[in-house]
Amino acid sequence: MKPRFLFIFFFFLSISTLGQTRNCNALHTGVFTASSEQYGTTVITRTKRLQIEENTLLGYKLAYTINWKSDCVYELKLKKVIKGDQALIRESKYILTIKITQIKPNSYITENSSTFSDEISTHEIKIIK
Repeated sequence: MKPRFLFIFFFFLSISTLGQTRNCNALHTGVFTASSEQYGTTVITRTKRLQIEENTLLGYKLAYTINWKSDCVYELKLKKVIKGDQALIRESKYILTIKITQIKPNSYITENSSTFSDEISTHEIKIIK
């Protein structure tokens, strides 16, 4: 009787674990921050169609258009340099691809790639609201 109970317990545990999916939809809009010692803090404000990034240490504020490819993958294309070096607008043909790989209670992890580099970087983004 005991082995059968353990089998049933682990069977239901595995089903409940496999049935869980990430809900990235909650991250489609909101306010977030990305911080590093080298680049300071970037405040990210995301709406359905736009993402605004502002970094006072580096002196820029950029507007990107968002194209959600799936619930957890989106692309950013530079739309406008609101503040900072206007030469950045020449880079508007490049696309950044962001994949949300893990959601935590107060942050999420991303893998970032782009059309201008083979490098894939990982970042932790804090959820502000």
